[in-house]
Amino acid sequence: MAGPIRTDSIVDHTEVVWVDENIHEYIQTQQKFRQNIKTLYTFNDAEKCVQYIVANPTKKVFLIIRGSLATQILQREEDLKSIINVYIFCLNKNRYKNELENNYQKVKSGGIFDHDEDLLLKIMEDMVNFFEQEEPNGKGGEEAQKLKELHDKLYKTKCTLMWKQAPFEEDRPSESASDLT
Repeated sequence: MAGPIRTDSIVDHTEVVWVDENIHEYIQTQQKFRQNIKTLYTFNDAEKCVQYIVANPTKKVFLIIRGSLATQILQREEDLKSIINVYIFCLNKNRYKNELENNYQKVKSGGIFDHDEDLLLKIMEDMVNFFEQEEPNGKGGEEAQKLKELHDKLYKTKCTLMWKQAPFEEDRPSESASDLT
């Protein structure tokens, strides 16, 4: 006899969780994330964040951690098996790079970021790969396609802004270089 037919999707059980003591300072960044990612939960307390993750073991979590909270949370790695990748969001990448990337595979897979758009783009890429791997057909594949389109649009916007903000003419790509793309 076959088991129960699963009617929900991996998409319904996947979320981005962000913990930062100063989460209230990132309202615009949160809005940008919510425009591009289906589910974002924010916490300003590390313990409450860990409790939430532990209480929801069927969720697949892409976790953003403020650099100063990283060790405190990652030391509880055994409790946090539902985490797919960990992303450190901080002001000084070099401060955390060696310690965290060398000791925690999920940080090495996720990364350490000091720019919100780079962080968002990486999470979107990782979610696309996750959905394509876990559920290539159906809702997972559809969500992966939507995320790819949003990712590409955000990436192109970022590249355009960087080009327009280049301080010197020689920093901008030449006309012939743009013809190649």
